[in-house]
Amino acid sequence: MNHFKISTRLAVSFALLVLLMAVLGGVALLGSSTQSEALNQVTQRQMPINQALAIVLDGTNEQAIQFRNIGLFNSETIQTSARERIKTARADIATALDRLPGLIQTEQAKTMLAQVMQQRSKYLALGDQYLGLMNDNRRDEAMAALENQLRPAQREYQASVRELLAYQNQRVATASEQAETAARDLIRNVSVSVAVAVVLAIFLAVGSIRSI
Repeated sequence: MNHFKISTRLAVSFALLVLLMAVLGGVALLGSSTQSEALNQVTQRQMPINQALAIVLDGTNEQAIQFRNIGLFNSETIQTSARERIKTARADIATALDRLPGLIQTEQAKTMLAQVMQQRSKYLALGDQYLGLMNDNRRDEAMAALENQLRPAQREYQASVRELLAYQNQRVATASEQAETAARDLIRNVSVSVAVAVVLAIFLAVGSIRSI
């Protein structure tokens, strides 16, 4: 570099510094993109799945309580309230489950979701049967159906939901670990790039002014 004029050396040094800054920015951008993707996997996909499944579990528990109340109490107020709560719980569950096909990615989770939907259909049919028996004042038959059919169906339904939820919790843990790894990699890569840029900047500065 001593063979070049000062103006040439300064221009070359400036160009190299600009190149270094561009490389540094590229490293930061790439690392940020990787971290963002990992975080989105947690916040935009895995967590909404878990929230939807929690709604399903809460909704089935609510229905179980209201089915019991319908069988235990003759009050018209309690009967009306219980039926409305069952209707609301079913609507909330339907909304939550409708979101899952667009969020679930793996074939294993899709298979588990299909099992959940199958158990839900069975539970809904038995619930309607129970309500129909109560509407017809066939209380003894209704209570037998509640104990022998509806409650076992509820347990099977919830077991399938919990199985899918456990699988998704593993997915959340994996995605969270990937996000943390991406954050550490970003910090390391940027730090190394900055250190290299500083060293090269000093070298260029020394080389430019050494022969002045």
